Amino acid sequence: MKKRLKEKAAIEKALTPFRKEKRKLAIYRCGTVDKWYVLEDGERIYLPKSEREEAASLAKVTWLRARLAEVDAAIAGCNRYLKSFHGEDRRLAKLLEQGEFCSLIGHPEYNDALWQKAEHRKNDKHPESLQIKQGEGNAVRSKSEALIAMTLDKYGISFRYESPLDTQKGRFFPDFTIRHPKNHKTYIWEHFGLMDDQEYAAQVSEKLQNYMDCGYVPGENFLMTFESGGHPLTPHTIEEVIARNFLQK
Repeated sequence: MKKRLKEKAAIEKALTPFRKEKRKLAIYRCGTVDKWYVLEDGERIYLPKSEREEAASLAKVTWLRARLAEVDAAIAGCNRYLKSFHGEDRRLAKLLEQGEFCSLIGHPEYNDALWQKAEHRKNDKHPESLQIKQGEGNAVRSKSEALIAMTLDKYGISFRYESPLDTQKGRFFPDFTIRHPKNHKTYIWEHFGLMDDQEYAAQVSEKLQNYMDCGYVPGENFLMTFESGGHPLTPHTIEEVIARNFLQK
């Protein structure tokens, strides 16, 4: 109880400069894009991405108020209320389920894990080729991709498989979209598995150029692995890529 009371006092102190602030931030998913809105007096006002500082400030206030409500509920201590609280009052949890919201308030310990588990769009083309089971009900298209996914899981690195990436060049579905476990930046990882096929290799070249035109730079935020019939992808190669890009920074 003392810990809760101390936290309550700290939150109320942090909210002191915002006593007159009636607005709060809401994030809505529009297709594949998260859009920010300010809620005030029953109205919803669009907040452009250029106003990130304003969005972050409102997100922080929204977070503090949601946390304060949760702390107050815990302090109440009533078993009847606690059952209702755990079963129905999910204001804080709902906020933290939004990776975009967690990013704005700088909450990395929740951000990556919830981002991976949150419902999101996936590539719906050729579902019949998703034959290899990996993880909790997930399926991938090749043994090499399954090996990459298993190794990312091994190191607790959050990722999404074939999640849509909308760019000025169109919509892409990189094999893996990854959150860096330390700096929480987004990386993509493409595995090119038929490099001894000339037509496939030509398509790879075009794909690489498209990614680079959209700001994804190999060795920076764009990871690649390759294989051919005579040179299959090995666990050692995957371990090296992960260690170099995610474990040493």
